Amino acid sequence: MTDTRTRWRLGGGMVAMSSTTGAPLQFTADTDPDRRYLLDPTSEPWHTYEREWGSGFVITDRGSARWHQPSELTLDEDRSTATFTLGDHLALTITRTIEDGALTESYAVSNASDAPISITSMGISCPFQDTYSSARESLQRSVHAHVWTGGTDSWIVAQPMSGIGPVLAVDVVDGRLSSYSIESRNANSSSNVRGHIVVHPTDAARNERAFGGQQPIVLPATATYTLTWRVRFVADMAAFESDRTGSFGTLPLHTAVGDELVLPHGGAIATADRPEAVTTATDSQGRTVVTSAIHQVCEIDVSGARTAVLFREPLSSLVRKRVRFILTHQLARERPAPDSAAMVPYDTSTGLTWAASGWSDWNDGAERLAMPTLLQQAALLGWTPLADVKAPLHAWAEFARARLVSDDGTVRWGSASLEPCPRLYNFPWMAHFFADQYRLFGDSADLELATRIIRRGIALGADEHLSIGHAEACATLIEIHRSLGQDETVSELEQHIVRSAEHFASLGPDLPAHEVNYEQSIVAPLISLLGIASGIIGDDRFLPHLTTTLEWLRAFAGPQPHIRLRHVPLRHWDGYWFGVNRLWGDTMPHHWSVLSAVAMLMLPPELRTERLWQEAEQICIANLTLFRDDGAATCAFVMPGTVDGRPGYTADPLANDQDWALTLVLRYASEFFTGER
Repeated sequence: MTDTRTRWRLGGGMVAMSSTTGAPLQFTADTDPDRRYLLDPTSEPWHTYEREWGSGFVITDRGSARWHQPSELTLDEDRSTATFTLGDHLALTITRTIEDGALTESYAVSNASDAPISITSMGISCPFQDTYSSARESLQRSVHAHVWTGGTDSWIVAQPMSGIGPVLAVDVVDGRLSSYSIESRNANSSSNVRGHIVVHPTDAARNERAFGGQQPIVLPATATYTLTWRVRFVADMAAFESDRTGSFGTLPLHTAVGDELVLPHGGAIATADRPEAVTTATDSQGRTVVTSAIHQVCEIDVSGARTAVLFREPLSSLVRKRVRFILTHQLARERPAPDSAAMVPYDTSTGLTWAASGWSDWNDGAERLAMPTLLQQAALLGWTPLADVKAPLHAWAEFARARLVSDDGTVRWGSASLEPCPRLYNFPWMAHFFADQYRLFGDSADLELATRIIRRGIALGADEHLSIGHAEACATLIEIHRSLGQDETVSELEQHIVRSAEHFASLGPDLPAHEVNYEQSIVAPLISLLGIASGIIGDDRFLPHLTTTLEWLRAFAGPQPHIRLRHVPLRHWDGYWFGVNRLWGDTMPHHWSVLSAVAMLMLPPELRTERLWQEAEQICIANLTLFRDDGAATCAFVMPGTVDGRPGYTADPLANDQDWALTLVLRYASEFFTGER
């Protein structure tokens, strides 16, 4: 379908308006004219006119309807009015005007009947260009959409994936956004597109418990509900953040189990994972004071604004519980030895371990190495007695030697893997495991195997692959070999790291696609690699590349005031690949988000700042929401209220690969938790 366009002037840019619907088709910034803030059907054929900006739907107790083509439209040089008939009882008027350099949009839903109507869902499409076609294309033309549906305190900001230049901000000024959903996610769109973002004043009809609870909008006879927001260009993300006042004041997003959390005036608990463990009181100023006796997330309501906070156990206690849970529930005891030592996924809803059944993300290798490596880190820090994990670790090492690692150091995906080709990601994880086995037990055979695995990975192309943890595994081996006086091996591995860093620095934005075309877990390992290489060479040759890639990395995360979202980088496919619910959509937080914290900690001193330190700490703490007070865990909290109509805002029941969050925190960021033993 073709559509002519009318262009309206915004402060710092333009908006192209559809002459057919009166809705925005594209926003263009003056200083970044090639950037697409909205999806374009010429480059994204899965994006059709039905999902254009401002199209939507309502579900009510008296019928449902979608809207797109208005029954009447007036379109002038700075104002449009579109009217729609929604079934027999509702009318919608969308008014758009240019005011003070911003586009103001009002969605007014009127009850045209003589009886009340309950709107149980209302969705409005905001099709941001949040796609990964390639690294260069993403950095030059796409945006990360940071969505905050915090009730009366709601906004969206579309940030260039480069981290540089104008952001497109959407600020709710009247009404509320209580949820958001993702549509058009399936096997065809797969992992390289975020999908269509739809925002909701309410979505009670499809997921009434999302974001702490959804309330219907009850319209009396002849009454009108209005949602109004302003869309504008802001110079950059820092300017957008400096504009924020918010409804939560200085409310912290996390506090210790048993500590008192004083809510702002008008604040109350909306929901909690385990409400029976929550106590509330009122202080002398009339404010609600909340405590929780256990590790859990609580949803907070402050005069119509909504957020979530974490009451958290000391990290060492959480780790001990998780180690105990793994050893009790996640060993494949039903198998014959040595396979019985494997650590496997576990369905917390049934109490059963989960068989791979030919699906590589459920196997007993690859990402499941997070479990034995967590046992190692807990022992290395003294948080778990070595005697408790010694036998399971030796048994797992025997299993790995027999089933997961070939004589030449090639690492298989799993013991029953169907994949014919080696996967480079698996090599550093296995090498680091055997390096830490050496650190724990001093067996030179473990160190020899760790080094052989890394060498095999290099032979297969690790120089030109941003394998998660590869540079860090090499750094660990360099440290061990140096302590043993094995200078030749030290030099070999250092030359490899520097050679790889030089290769990627020469590429600029033309980073190669990995399992996804472009993602945070490509950029974070790149920064770790450049940071480690900088330490080896002792000069600043990689500093310009680190400065640029740090902007790329930080752009993945937004400033939403929610424990699962604040500073946590976007990732939106692992609920499907690793969970049993097989839901696409934003997984917040995802354990690989800790890679951003690790990368920030690997930066040369010249680039380290207090702000980055705080962001890294917040990422680490956010990931503690993946773990329960009994030691159980979830591999994916799917954040959207629904994904293609299926209820989200839920923790997948499968405990799978999430222990990487704890492993990485213990390896590199335990200093954030000093004194929590």
